[in-house]
Amino acid sequence: MDILNQPSQWDEYCDERLVLGRCAVDWSTFEFIKVTDEDDGRVKVLHEVIFPDDYPEEALNEILNRFGHKDLDAFVVENATTNEWFYLSDGRIDRKNSPAYIIDWPLLAYLICESHDGGIDMSKEDAAKLLTRHTGKTWEVDK
Repeated sequence: MDILNQPSQWDEYCDERLVLGRCAVDWSTFEFIKVTDEDDGRVKVLHEVIFPDDYPEEALNEILNRFGHKDLDAFVVENATTNEWFYLSDGRIDRKNSPAYIIDWPLLAYLICESHDGGIDMSKEDAAKLLTRHTGKTWEVDK
């Protein structure tokens, strides 16, 4: 079996709510489970697979705008670990030839997940069981 095609470990992505995510197949497919508290003491659980590369750049820019990023290029620059950029004659980043132009796919997929509302309405206890069944992690339910 090819180890590169094995799902990665579940990681927590958020402090305000429970969001668990992982690379599902390769670095183009991500799985997230998001638990959002409701006013009535129940929760909404959104479990989804995200393919960020399927989103047109205009849609990604709209999502990134919600989180304070001007566009995809600004997102990449803000998360870059080096400063090796080349520019085209019109002033845009040369994405193909800039060594620093590396998209943080897991972070981008997380932001896509956070832009999605809804989910299945359930008790916190049922949500905890679902999380354990899918992730192997336990979630302490505050009653």
